[in-house]
Amino acid sequence: MRYMSQSWVRVNGLVATAPDPNGDVMTVQLTPTQTILVNISPQTHINGQMSSPTSRTSIRDVQRVRVQGVLDRTFEEITQTRAIDTVSSRPAA
Repeated sequence: MRYMSQSWVRVNGLVATAPDPNGDVMTVQLTPTQTILVNISPQTHINGQMSSPTSRTSIRDVQRVRVQGVLDRTFEEITQTRAIDTVSSRPAA
C-alpha cells in the first residue's frame, strides 16, 4: 500500500539539531518556518564533502546538508533516509 502523503524527496537545509552519537534522529530546517525530523538508520549513507564516507557524529548544528529519502508530509518527517550529504563543512553564517 502506498500512502499519498509519502514521496521520495531530495531536500537541502540547515541542521537544527544534530544527532547525538547514539541517536537515530536529527532535525533539519528547510525554511524559516519549516523544520523536519530525519530518521537515521544503519542503512543511511552519510557522506562528507567530496562524497567521502563519514559518520553521524560528524554532523553539526547549523551545518548545510542535503537529505534524500521518503518524506511523510503529514508528519513532516523523513521516515526512510537513504543519504545525508554534507554540503558545507562550515556552519552557515
